[in-house]
Amino acid sequence: MDFMPWQAVIFQSIPESIILISLGLGFLGLYPPFNGVVLVATVYSLSSVVIRGLPLPFGAHTLILLPLLAVLLKLFFKIEWWRAATAALLGTIIFGLVESISIPLMLFLTGYDLATVMHDSWLRVLFPLPDEIILGMLAWIVWKKRLSLFRPGRPKFY
Repeated sequence: MDFMPWQAVIFQSIPESIILISLGLGFLGLYPPFNGVVLVATVYSLSSVVIRGLPLPFGAHTLILLPLLAVLLKLFFKIEWWRAATAALLGTIIFGLVESISIPLMLFLTGYDLATVMHDSWLRVLFPLPDEIILGMLAWIVWKKRLSLFRPGRPKFY
């Protein structure tokens, strides 16, 4: 069970979700209206707060949140299931890879331990900033240059 303080939801979870969704969709060559991405990210982040608050074993929340993100992408952007699932998985993998490097590095450089960071509302917001900045810039470049790993037919976004 993980309690997310409001600071972490607003300043960490929602921006992280915007970046995750933007990367996943962008690398598939899908660029829906950005306000739609913000809306999906907000719904996803608020859902994450509820799911992380459930008494589940470690990692179980990810197994619930990944399909939830695919469903949200499908419903909000009216894209095929395989695209929604691939975008959710791709964004999550990219974010997970970068976080798995940057968070231990930040812990090492600052001397904090993970428990201290997770129980301090503002440290919890500050620690992921380096990877969010890097991935946010990558997402911006992907969307600006229209870079993608695939060139599927362009779906209409409603």
